[in-house]
Amino acid sequence: MTMINKNIKEVLETISRRKSVIFSFPDEQKKMTGEELFKKVKEVEVALVGLRLKKGDHIGLLMENRSEWILLALAAGALGIVIVPINVEVSERSLSYFVEKGKIKALFCSAEYKEGTLVKIVEKLFYENQKFSKIESIFIAETNGYYNIGKNWGQFMRENEDILFSELPIDSNETWIMHFTSGTTALPKAVPISQFSALNVAISYGEILRLNDNDIILQVLPYFHCIGSILGVLPSILFENKTIILKKFEPTKAVEYLIKEMCTVILGVPTIFLSMINCPNYNSEKTNFLRIVGIGGVGCPSKIFDLLSRKFPYSKIMCAYGLTETSSMILAPALEDDYHTCKNSVGRPIEGIDLKIDYQSSKKSGELLVKGYCVLKSYIDDDDCTRKSIDSKGWFHTGDVAQYTENGCVKILGRMNDMIEKAGEKISPQEVEAALYEVIDNANICVIGVPDSKYGEEIIAFVEMSQAEKIRRKIIDEYDEINEKILEKIMKFELPKFIVFVSEFPRTQSGKIRKGELRKFFEKGKTDKIIFNEKQILD
Repeated sequence: MTMINKNIKEVLETISRRKSVIFSFPDEQKKMTGEELFKKVKEVEVALVGLRLKKGDHIGLLMENRSEWILLALAAGALGIVIVPINVEVSERSLSYFVEKGKIKALFCSAEYKEGTLVKIVEKLFYENQKFSKIESIFIAETNGYYNIGKNWGQFMRENEDILFSELPIDSNETWIMHFTSGTTALPKAVPISQFSALNVAISYGEILRLNDNDIILQVLPYFHCIGSILGVLPSILFENKTIILKKFEPTKAVEYLIKEMCTVILGVPTIFLSMINCPNYNSEKTNFLRIVGIGGVGCPSKIFDLLSRKFPYSKIMCAYGLTETSSMILAPALEDDYHTCKNSVGRPIEGIDLKIDYQSSKKSGELLVKGYCVLKSYIDDDDCTRKSIDSKGWFHTGDVAQYTENGCVKILGRMNDMIEKAGEKISPQEVEAALYEVIDNANICVIGVPDSKYGEEIIAFVEMSQAEKIRRKIIDEYDEINEKILEKIMKFELPKFIVFVSEFPRTQSGKIRKGELRKFFEKGKTDKIIFNEKQILD
């Protein structure tokens, strides 16, 4: 990999004369060539300066995947202004926290999302919350329209179009994005990501996939997530490929544009791909141009990996690993890696990343520790969390349990806090889930531990599905066969004691399962469950 020491402004200049389309926004019926993008970014720079925003100031982006998001992000980067992406599913309470913690001076909000829901939340907070009213400027991402608490995009652009300003030098190590973590147990932490980190992680991503100007990426991940803002925007500027950007993920629409635009690359998570292949308009024979299906997160259950490989028969399926604290992707396989490697690992570290596994009670696995140019050095205004996460030698403790595979790749077994300790043995929920996926189809599975007087913790499997009674009946009728198949993957003491059926998992705004709530739900005893390892039914 060739690392670059450039800032966003310098990278943008490399596409200033490019005539081909690099960004397409079907929902807005807009397209931008490199030349058009460069020109529009310059115009937005002028408008931002007209708001008296200066280098180091913060702006909030509360919107879906829109053209304005990209223009603001790139213009801010060129000026040394920090962007603070905010999840569009935000609550009033969370938005107030993000605005204060993010030190936001100007907020850009989507007018269309859920029929103006975001505008209503912003209006309410503006009038009722004293801290929120300190925001100097509020703009609505719509060309026209009148709003009580802010101006529209057209006014933002027109009112400041004649501003003259002197450009200041921007160090590539200065912060470009302040992303908030999406944990389920505490307030989100603020993570600074530099221009240098973002650009070089995007280069690693592009080089691993061998992106070029013939590639067409379908972008379905939201920009308010780290993987979306970095790997969903920068590769097209760095590698001059075309990116089709959907405002939000809708399975049918994603399939439509995947086929219509003959996309060659798509990045997502297992649930995204499962929903796509189950769409009526999905036809695997029409995906012969799709060369890469990239799976983010911590990997993919074996059975789902096999299913996706069958449904995307012309594609290389690859699982990568990253966190907000690592500027998104830091582990990935190579295109040359075989099926087994891609299925059973998240590959190797990208250039510039060191890692080690901290073996403690177990000799097989331990906590994954990382350090490198794109790894968090300090949370913003949170010394306590920084001390807990980064040790005296500079290693960032990811909180993920990992092990090396036989060929030196890394396999993620789950979160440290999620590991189940039964009778002194550490059990990976992810491995139990993978075994259950072998016998339970078309469902999401979540395995947790609950307190148990005999073993310390007992294993509980939750199944989220619409046809609960059907699979419930199958488990009862075919118990011996199912049990035997599961025991091919895990040991007997790793079998879940209970299988619990729920219609829907409680989730965070970013889609993570709230395991603490599942645990409380089970302990209240109001569940439809099977005592699995004793073949009994509880009413």
